[in-house]
Amino acid sequence: MKNSKMSSIIRKIAAVIPILLLGAGLFLIHTKQSLVISGFESVSFATEPNDYTILRNGDGVLELAVPRNAETFSDILLTAERKIDVFPSIMGLHFRHDAMYGEDYGVYDSASSRYSFTLNERYIHRAALVLQQYELFFDAVLIAVLVYYLLFLLDCRAADKGKNQFVPRILLAVLTGIIAAALNDGLAYLKNRFSYVSFHELIYHYNTDLGGANFAEFSGVFRTVLAHAGIILAAGIIAILVKNIRPVKNFFAKHRVIDLLFFWALTAAGFLLAVYPISGFFSYFNVFDYLAARHIPSKIFDEYYVEPATASITFPEEKKNLIYIYIESMEITPSDLEHGGIESVDTIPELTQLALENDCFNGDKQVLNGGIPLNGSTWTIAGMVAQSAGLPVKMGNWNSNSSNMLNSFLTGATALGDILEKEGYQNALVIGSDKKFGNRDDYFGDHGNYEFCDYNWAIETGRIPATYKEWWGYEDKKLFQYAKEKATEMAASGGNFNLTLLTADTHFVDGYVCDLCGDEFDRQYANVLRCASSQISDFVKWVQEQEWGKDTVIVLSGDHLYMDSTYYQNEPDEYRRKTYVSIINSAKPEPEEWKEYCTMDLFPTTLSAMGCTIEGDRLALGTDMYSDTPSLMVELGEDEINDELDLYSDFYENTLMLGK
Repeated sequence: MKNSKMSSIIRKIAAVIPILLLGAGLFLIHTKQSLVISGFESVSFATEPNDYTILRNGDGVLELAVPRNAETFSDILLTAERKIDVFPSIMGLHFRHDAMYGEDYGVYDSASSRYSFTLNERYIHRAALVLQQYELFFDAVLIAVLVYYLLFLLDCRAADKGKNQFVPRILLAVLTGIIAAALNDGLAYLKNRFSYVSFHELIYHYNTDLGGANFAEFSGVFRTVLAHAGIILAAGIIAILVKNIRPVKNFFAKHRVIDLLFFWALTAAGFLLAVYPISGFFSYFNVFDYLAARHIPSKIFDEYYVEPATASITFPEEKKNLIYIYIESMEITPSDLEHGGIESVDTIPELTQLALENDCFNGDKQVLNGGIPLNGSTWTIAGMVAQSAGLPVKMGNWNSNSSNMLNSFLTGATALGDILEKEGYQNALVIGSDKKFGNRDDYFGDHGNYEFCDYNWAIETGRIPATYKEWWGYEDKKLFQYAKEKATEMAASGGNFNLTLLTADTHFVDGYVCDLCGDEFDRQYANVLRCASSQISDFVKWVQEQEWGKDTVIVLSGDHLYMDSTYYQNEPDEYRRKTYVSIINSAKPEPEEWKEYCTMDLFPTTLSAMGCTIEGDRLALGTDMYSDTPSLMVELGEDEINDELDLYSDFYENTLMLGK
């Protein structure tokens, strides 16, 4: 009896130890340690190969140098004027990640084999906020572990009393396993297919209207997830059936510890496998950086934003029409090496010729130049907003619909459609998908009162049967046909017009093969690109043959970079992918020097190409590339402007987005 009592006490103490360890883990995560660097103090830890050096200059700038392939860091936190306390080893983890995987905040010196960061107080503050998000994540993981452990203790107690908890046990193991498999499949698919997708885009599409989306593109990952879930579920059912076989049942009844630990080991493995993709997702898509950026105000709108509604924009006496074609995922990359692409054979020869014969701001070089999509302009509607309003698309919350951020899409902004409508232009948008997808109807409806010629319009007007559905709705072959009809109709009305098109055949994954596509290349997407190039060129020629064509500016522009990371894999070192841009029949001569520009610069540049004079050469965050004024991206630096675009802006979220 005494031994039994002692054994019971020991078991209870043993049960409490893991809880105490979990508590200690939570305490350690929130242990505050810091080193305050002040004045001209130099702190050096250069005695070991993996240590780093910190130097504070008199101007308040901190310089940090680390070996390029550093694997460990001293447990120390950098702070600036105000003291910011976070768990130091995580800060080392953060700096190591930057040093090994990115060069956003520093330069690698091959002579010394060291990677130097220049850090200001603002950066350190942001890094500290990032680490606070890490702490919250670790808190959540440890709390989840604690919940699972308490369930395990309850199961142990039930087993001691002779109760059979087999079914709840296996159900928990199966459920945990299915969740783990689905999360791992999802992360693998995202990393394999969407390495260029930002967290801003994921948040946007979480909040937006996905009506009319082509979910067939994701059928592969859906099948994989269902297959793995089915396998795990089948294994669980087989386990239940086997457990009910008399010899097996008797064995587990005799060895209850084995019965207990077997399924809880499976559950623990499933839990760990579920944590891995969640952590990987947060790291891969910089979720912690996104959350931290929500607490730091951006300066870019206060210091550089130019209000288009009040800017001085003077139209020429003889106004030009505009045809603006957003070419889905089109880059300069699929051109050949000779002309600025990466392919041995040009897969977009007609588009290459159009850009070289017209304006892409390549100076005197016979290679393609294009736009760089900055943060907040890397998916379709964001790319369209960037190019037509000079603004990024920024989502402030996980659930932004609660604040009507999408129902009133950039209400306080002034876009190209607004300016042209005020000048008497007719605006129309021809798209082969549902106008509601991505809230395109809200944006173009609110900014220029566009007439929509979308998939549903084609059905309603009898152009296609109600049961017709190709790719995202109707294919580009029909899109160009309907665009010709709409352009002819708008030109016949006697007024100026702005006809905007959005193609879809070159959308990932692998594009859409229509009956015009050939089989010149081994890869399907290359043939789709070749077909798109030919169709767009034919449409441009048709416009130029029309009587009104001589008075029409044509802008051809990729909406964003191609998102499927499995296609462009042979990029030369230092190669920079850019969206395709060609401005045809511009009213102004192309500058003689090469221009570096982002897609937001196309907003004022388009108006300038139509013959408009823009005082100050800037609208919103865009710069007229026909002027001598450098793009903000050049003036501030790409890293700096991208950083600023990620940060919180009350002006953007309330004045521009909500119109308050």
